[in-house]
Amino acid sequence: MTLEEAKAFFKEMNYSLFSMAREDLERYEKYKRLKISKEIENRWREEEFYIHLNIINKNIENKRKTFEVWNSINIMSELIDNIKDINLIKLIYKLIVDLSVELSIKDKIIIAEIIIGRKNVSCRSGLIFLSYDLNDRKLPNCFFQLTMDLLNIKVINDEDNERLKQNIEKCMLIKKELNL
Repeated sequence: MTLEEAKAFFKEMNYSLFSMAREDLERYEKYKRLKISKEIENRWREEEFYIHLNIINKNIENKRKTFEVWNSINIMSELIDNIKDINLIKLIYKLIVDLSVELSIKDKIIIAEIIIGRKNVSCRSGLIFLSYDLNDRKLPNCFFQLTMDLLNIKVINDEDNERLKQNIEKCMLIKKELNL
């Protein structure tokens, strides 16, 4: 396996060593024999982060209303979760703030869930906990307010209404947990 083949495999498995081992143990073992550093893996993740940032910006420039922003933000968030770079978290925060007025109801709900995490609060997932755990004490407050702003919407169907209610309750629990 060459370094380029390793990079392609890493990308194919969504930059997850766990997925690599689970999906193709033989290729994973070849990958591990290359002894690729965490720094190189994070550089590859960061490259993918900027690819998705560019995808979002191009869709905004072309005023594509059907583009689902949440999908790219979700991928970027997962990459950040591995990289643990506060500057990338700040960049995604600014991106969401800049986009927030233009987002669809679906995008707003899903992006709020990306911020507050999709797991139980005790699991400390999502951008709000990641920024807190990286010792930024201002950004979690900003994420809290942004999430509340994103969730300040009117929804028509009961399913979205219930989801909205659960996300607001979760956001309030996080506020209490982090003493925001």
